[in-house]
Amino acid sequence: MAKDLSVAVQTQIDSLQHQPVLLFELGLTPTVRFASLTKGNIVFGGKTYTAKAIQMSNVNQTAEGQIERITVNFDNVSKDMSAYANVESFYGKTLKIYRVYRGALGSSSNYNELFNGYMEEVESIDPQWLTVTATMGKPLEKKLLNKVYQRKCGNNFGDSQCNKDGLADLSGAPMRVYVSDTSNITGNSSTTFCDSVNLTQVDDYFNFGSIEFCKSGATYTRTVVDFKAATDEIEVDVPLPFTIDTSLTSYTVMKGCPGTWEACSATYNYGPSADNRANFKGFIHIGTPEP
Repeated sequence: MAKDLSVAVQTQIDSLQHQPVLLFELGLTPTVRFASLTKGNIVFGGKTYTAKAIQMSNVNQTAEGQIERITVNFDNVSKDMSAYANVESFYGKTLKIYRVYRGALGSSSNYNELFNGYMEEVESIDPQWLTVTATMGKPLEKKLLNKVYQRKCGNNFGDSQCNKDGLADLSGAPMRVYVSDTSNITGNSSTTFCDSVNLTQVDDYFNFGSIEFCKSGATYTRTVVDFKAATDEIEVDVPLPFTIDTSLTSYTVMKGCPGTWEACSATYNYGPSADNRANFKGFIHIGTPEP
């Protein structure tokens, strides 16, 4: 049996800001814009996309998820689509399909272009639907939000992509330590070494984090198993193919997160916003936070 999620986590999952919306642009005169899978109109890039029931079928997609050929049924109950077809041919006119996210509608560049092609002749018009098929006519643009909210975060805690929009409070605790002067490195174990000057954080500060070693122009990445503050000793998970000594060019160590519920709470110093439980196992922030 699946365990119940907390109210905070469920609220974050259900939040509208994380829900995608499909936008359709028909290159008629003037351009016709619709928003599918929504209960209300969408304003994106300063343009209004009218909410409309839209069905898609016979979808041929590339490995990247972009559409090469598609059949679209536009709701025609109000006879608006019949009116368009009565005054203008759809043949050769463009059809564009975008995916946007409700929490990121503020910038016109925040979209992923799924389809950009040309429509064929209208296949059928009935009291419920107008049906038209279109084929991709140009290479597609990928503009956005390649990182969308998900349950598992693919970023390293505190790296340049973590807290990218600056909404989480990561102040007061530097996440990255870069050392160019390695004369103080001691020990020759392939899994443990000490730095008695540069690492002044508390016990276990770098646990679950990552560390990159640079030697002879090559970079080696390992996971930090344990950090001992008294000796500034770092233990890594997998032995390195060389001995750690003063010939090491440099290393970069980054704080990590155990990924537990407790670590995201206010009682631990891992939670980037002091209390990050609402985004547990997901990205810290995306788009504009909702009230």
